[in-house]
Amino acid sequence: MQARVKQKLQEYAKILGSMTCMQNVPEEDKTNLADALVETTYQEGEYVINQGEEGRTFFILYQGEVSVLVDNKEVTRYSADPSTGKFESFGERALEMDEPRAASIKAVTPKVTLLALDRGVYNTVRGMSTLRKSGVKNESMVEYKKSKLTTLGLLGCGGFGVVTLVKCGITGNTFALKALSKGHIAAQNQERSVMNEKGILRMTHSPFLVRLAATFNGDQHLYFLLEPAMGGELFTIYQRKNFYGSEKHARFYVACVLRGFEHLHARQIIYRDLKPENLLLDSKGYCKVTDFGLAKFVIGHTYTTCGTPDYFAPEMVMGAGHTNAVDWWTLGVLVYELMMSDTPFSAQDTIHIFRKVQRGIEAVSFPSKTDWAPLVKSLCKQEPSERLPMRKGGGKAVEEHAWFTKAGFDWKALDKRTMVAPYIPQVKSASDMTNFEANEEDAPPDLHYSNTGACWDKDFEDTTGPAKFE
Repeated sequence: MQARVKQKLQEYAKILGSMTCMQNVPEEDKTNLADALVETTYQEGEYVINQGEEGRTFFILYQGEVSVLVDNKEVTRYSADPSTGKFESFGERALEMDEPRAASIKAVTPKVTLLALDRGVYNTVRGMSTLRKSGVKNESMVEYKKSKLTTLGLLGCGGFGVVTLVKCGITGNTFALKALSKGHIAAQNQERSVMNEKGILRMTHSPFLVRLAATFNGDQHLYFLLEPAMGGELFTIYQRKNFYGSEKHARFYVACVLRGFEHLHARQIIYRDLKPENLLLDSKGYCKVTDFGLAKFVIGHTYTTCGTPDYFAPEMVMGAGHTNAVDWWTLGVLVYELMMSDTPFSAQDTIHIFRKVQRGIEAVSFPSKTDWAPLVKSLCKQEPSERLPMRKGGGKAVEEHAWFTKAGFDWKALDKRTMVAPYIPQVKSASDMTNFEANEEDAPPDLHYSNTGACWDKDFEDTTGPAKFE
């Protein structure tokens, strides 16, 4: 099913890109707009639009034939056939202007298939594009050069490359430089995911998310120049300090993640990869969400199965399509793991994990008389729409949960970053890497990339970014 969906979306993106009205739309936006296209069908004699009505939808004629009528008189016909690659479009002005339809469109073949794009969705996607370019108001910007970066040491290794600590010769500040092998990206068909990650990082500017300074495009690697968070991974810290079971620590870190998720969801972004390994502490002990490789800008549902099995929501297990509600499920799983030192659906293999997920949170054992257990249960509802932040009040409902209110948790102090974190990591200097455990032997082997002329990475490099991060 997922393969069919992916193939269909690729086809939609290609069709959308061929439309005259989309020629000046950035590739990232075309991809997101293709995701938002809704396939609709009409029977012979049915009207798609009526002359004089307000237009809010742009249509691509995918298959069949329609008649264009002005004052009930046919003036022309449009036809389309996906087998020949012939497509037509109408209603372009509805994306930009409030005006009545100039003509009626009627189906004249037994079945007519259309791809519809709503103006609201179009404006949301294009608005996110503006947000990517604008940065943060009053933020000092710098033109970065990769040649001005000096490597200080290794911070971590991943499946596609390594993360190093670098010092910028232009600003004197340190950054985390994430290098991804183009060979590995192409071999795993992750070109679109990497471009999505770059776009998402440009859209965000929250103190609870790791931020992007710049991106560079090399012959064999793509590079993300990122905000450093030198306190280390939350997973490693919990292992070293044994904070499991501490409500004070868990409450603070969960609050930070909540704020990060609210920022993402306000921008139509689903994160989909929450786990302690993807949470970093800064020098003040504040928690930041990192690694946006699986994050996605989504209008409606998406169907890609991804993430860590222990954190999969039921709809992810079923492959039935998911929304940002999956992130709230994962937040519930995180609370449980930080309190119990294990995930609620832990099992010896993925199949048994998924069976437990499908049985639900009510089948999981909890300690008696705790305020955090009801919070987990309210976040891990089987029905996505019933999860606490998906109901009236959104994230505010989590803030007002007894687990936070009984402890007198000061959300305003958290937002102002005046709250003292429950644990402040020892960071002696901006180049102190002692909170990270990295081994060069864990780096993935080189995989040579041969440019086939696909140009999927042509818009990746973006060297202008914030001079520093607060």
